[in-house]
Amino acid sequence: VARSKWLLLAVLILLVLSACGDNISVVSVTTPSPGSSNFVTTASAEIVGDPVPEYYYYVAETADSGDSWNLLMNKQDRSGKKTTNSVTLNCVALKTCFNLNNVADATSTKYYELMREGSKSWKYFPDINMSGGDVSCISRTECWRLFSDGSKGEVSSTKDGGATWTNLTRTGSVKVSEANKPLYLNSRRNDKIESEFAFIHAISCLNASRCVTVGEGRSFRTVDGGQTWDWFPTDGSWRFTDLICFDELTCYGFSPDFIAVTHGFGGSWQSFNLPGKESYPSFRGNSCPNVSFCVVGGDRGYFLTTNDKGTTWLKQSLPNDKILEDVSCPDDTTCYATISDQSLLITHDSGKTWTPKPVKLENFDGYNSRISCPTTTNCLISYTKLDYN
Repeated sequence: VARSKWLLLAVLILLVLSACGDNISVVSVTTPSPGSSNFVTTASAEIVGDPVPEYYYYVAETADSGDSWNLLMNKQDRSGKKTTNSVTLNCVALKTCFNLNNVADATSTKYYELMREGSKSWKYFPDINMSGGDVSCISRTECWRLFSDGSKGEVSSTKDGGATWTNLTRTGSVKVSEANKPLYLNSRRNDKIESEFAFIHAISCLNASRCVTVGEGRSFRTVDGGQTWDWFPTDGSWRFTDLICFDELTCYGFSPDFIAVTHGFGGSWQSFNLPGKESYPSFRGNSCPNVSFCVVGGDRGYFLTTNDKGTTWLKQSLPNDKILEDVSCPDDTTCYATISDQSLLITHDSGKTWTPKPVKLENFDGYNSRISCPTTTNCLISYTKLDYN
């Protein structure tokens, strides 16, 4: 009878531990032998939480149109540093690129990566701990950067390759025309310029004095190097995520849902009529090598091209309706596209036909990748890999 009681107790213990879920593991339960006066049980419960995912960051380069790749930065190069998805990768010239992503080291200090001179020589600069942003470089040493985190934002400039930065919004002021003042007063949260730039997501600069920024429901421009910023309204439902300006008469704005153009340097915007867009929910990548030719693509193989400044858009398609992650066109016939696959797509006829080329890189699967090609044979890819520690 006594042994039956002990067996019943052991079964109850197992049932209770089992009810606690998969996060508790039982090593052993021992019942006493017949005639034994001692009860011995060995039970251990270990709480096993879900592993914390980390994104590891990679950069690779090809100089032969994707036939071979040189991994410039991998998980070992990032020892002690983790990162979220890359936000921006843009090569302004051969061997000169800038990249923006939220990289954190062991002490959670964030960095902003600007230039690459050669293979593994990256320069790191402390950022201002904001989650969103964009960069526009005028030359190898002069750039403007935008940061925003939903509550405040700023634009800064560097003239020495990122060694020093000047905050242009902290000392700048907003100018609003009388016609736009009612809209401005109705949409702003307060009179601080940092509050207005919290809604800005993209920047493009023509020179050291003239820049345009766009975001949600508003656009800014400066023509005096950031001393003053002119405020303009945009459609409240538009959320610009990228901006490319070629001159004061032509700037293209991109979002996941539409493409727009301004012929007044940000003063007013008109959206393009895009074929078949109603059935394709999201754009993911775009590229404009010159003022006339642009491409944009996204979900389910949807791909558009224009060679007349957006007056007409031609609907193309990617093979097997692959999801486009990013695209870069060094000229108006050659484009490289990263897709949700372990391969690269290349076109030499402006998107009419595509050739897949496998990308044999450590942990590369195409997802969340960025590509920038300064020449028709040279490209950089940045990508992240989710890793569970």
